[in-house]
Amino acid sequence: MKKKLITDGLICLLLSAAVLVVVIQAIGFTRYGFSAPLKYEGGDDFLPMAVSRQIASTGRYAETDKLGAPFGSNPYDYPANMLNNFELLVTKIITLFTRDAVTAVNVRFVLIFPMCCTAAYLALRLLKLNRILSSFGAVLFSFTPYIMYRGISHISLATCYFVPFSIVLCMWCAENEDGYLAFSKNFFKEKRNLLTIFFALLIANNGIGYYAFFTCFFLCVTALCGIMEKKSLKAIVKPAFIIILIILFSVLSMLPSLIYLAREGHNPNAVVRGVADAETYALKIAQLFIPLRGYRIPILQNAIDMYNAKMPLVNENRGSYLGIAGITGFLLSLLLMVKKDYSEDEHRLYILSRMTVCGVLFATVGGFSSLMFPFIRIVRGFNRISIFLMFISITTLGTVLQELYRKKVVKLYYKTKYLAAFMALMFGVISTVELTPLPGTYDDLIAVNKQYSTSDKAFVEHIEQTLGENAMVYQLPYHPSPEGGNVYLMSDYYLYTGYIYSNTLRWSYGGTKGRKSDLWNRKVSMLPVEMMVDTVCEAGFTGLYIETRAYDPQQFATLVNKLERILHTEREYSENRNLCFYDLRGYIAEKGITVTPPDSISIPEITNIPHSSLTYEGDTETNDELTELYPRSEQSNEFIEFEEGVYMVTVRGGNLTAADFEVRTNDPDMEVSIFDLAKGDDETRYYFRIPHEVYLKFCTVNDSNTVVTIKEIEIELMGK
Repeated sequence: MKKKLITDGLICLLLSAAVLVVVIQAIGFTRYGFSAPLKYEGGDDFLPMAVSRQIASTGRYAETDKLGAPFGSNPYDYPANMLNNFELLVTKIITLFTRDAVTAVNVRFVLIFPMCCTAAYLALRLLKLNRILSSFGAVLFSFTPYIMYRGISHISLATCYFVPFSIVLCMWCAENEDGYLAFSKNFFKEKRNLLTIFFALLIANNGIGYYAFFTCFFLCVTALCGIMEKKSLKAIVKPAFIIILIILFSVLSMLPSLIYLAREGHNPNAVVRGVADAETYALKIAQLFIPLRGYRIPILQNAIDMYNAKMPLVNENRGSYLGIAGITGFLLSLLLMVKKDYSEDEHRLYILSRMTVCGVLFATVGGFSSLMFPFIRIVRGFNRISIFLMFISITTLGTVLQELYRKKVVKLYYKTKYLAAFMALMFGVISTVELTPLPGTYDDLIAVNKQYSTSDKAFVEHIEQTLGENAMVYQLPYHPSPEGGNVYLMSDYYLYTGYIYSNTLRWSYGGTKGRKSDLWNRKVSMLPVEMMVDTVCEAGFTGLYIETRAYDPQQFATLVNKLERILHTEREYSENRNLCFYDLRGYIAEKGITVTPPDSISIPEITNIPHSSLTYEGDTETNDELTELYPRSEQSNEFIEFEEGVYMVTVRGGNLTAADFEVRTNDPDMEVSIFDLAKGDDETRYYFRIPHEVYLKFCTVNDSNTVVTIKEIEIELMGK
């Protein structure tokens, strides 16, 4: 037994080392080094770099004062962030050797492949496949396109190395062995029982909830198969026990988040999931068969490009491709559904085939997941079940080949055996090479990424040296986090650049949507430029950082012209011209600005006036959603009392550029003028100042020949 374990360990080690070498060489890290980003697009690829920076700086993934300044930020509004603890542990270990966020992410990514290989080999051996088939299956699983397609951007999903253990648990539950999960005094003496608890712990802390959810789903399928076979509800006990374990470990992992939400209240703005997401990101059966690339075959590449361009709902589900071997196993699973009688040795195939069909029926477009999603929104990208289908297909193929060899091949004439062995070898080689990343594919991309990241890093380090330790930098434009979307040429998470490359600076970006840091940031960004600069200086910011890609040339020129008239200082640019910086310390000293402690900074409540409470003059029409102002009509609200200060009014509706806006008072001696009017068809914003307490009403006048619609008016105190 000990000798077998040593042999398996050596095979695992050799396979994993070979996979690691192939991946590093194919990606190009041997040529560019691990400090060159594999991806540098400012999207989800910046998130793991930000997490690595936080862990490198603080040793943990929790609250930080380096984001969402001046109040700080934390990840607790999205509990699924807590279901990734194994990856955080891996990152923690990596950052013991390097504090560079880009290097840490690259190392973490390439380690996925040998770890997947190791886990798949062990799982297949636990499922009693021989070493040759286990090695073949392990290499196939480690090179599955699912991992490379998710890449750095969805690295929390690319880390799918515990998926094989999920299938092992299902197979163990399906076997009729009394010792497994038998609740007796010998429970902990059974090795498989201990492994089950350990596997459940790993599964619950990997894949931000997706892999735990899909594991529970397949355990339910296993339980249903058991009930149908045995005609007894006792078949539920073992799967139910594992599901309870996974849920328990998941809840324990989410405990910090759950405590925070109980204390601070639910934040519906943090992460929004639309009902349509269940079908937008659903599994498409066709994409299980469509390669990501055409292997330099023009006809195949044209067919792939045509499908991706013409067919609806083509998105991340492109990464579902199973490969030649996976497709073979998948088709075998479908064929096995029609098989009537299964021998005891074939029982596993019975379960695997039904898991395949149920997985497809659940996750496909318009499948059962669409019915469930409106009620349970822990997951939305149901195409991600494809990695489970991949391992199920590999296991099916391996089991069929092993049974075929045992029952048929051993009885063949020796020359025929050689032919069968040669055909199996060629199939294995072709299946593996087809999935292996092509060397040089990423060379041009990494070369460009390295230039951009080098420029960004040097500029941020310059800012840090200029301002000193623990200085606060206010970032423009305001951008909600997470999932704020792209703005002009600025990708969603480019504003993390400063945080990724600095050690001690504190940045305004990164506060969770709907929380204090985000609301304050949003409020300040809406102020007239001079008032905005004064406000951020009073809050303790000594630097102003602008992401230039968020503005068209005219917008950016207008902004910097206003800033330089106020600050009397010149801007600095990064080498790639994507980042711009102003040192605010001279302006602060010139004006004698006093810093307000963060505890004293408040976020005033917004006065909301819905369209239904407005009064109208002229020809209008109202429904539940809006009011239509026809030509030569106007709307206003009843008088509301306001204290001294500067206020921002936001009017939402339609065709607002055709309307005029007024602020009227009950004081005949006071006239209120609006300034910084920013008109848009859907949203118009303006400011006004009042010197003392007074009653006001807000009017929208339509003297045009078009219909203006009003949905709501918001008034927010911006400063005294």
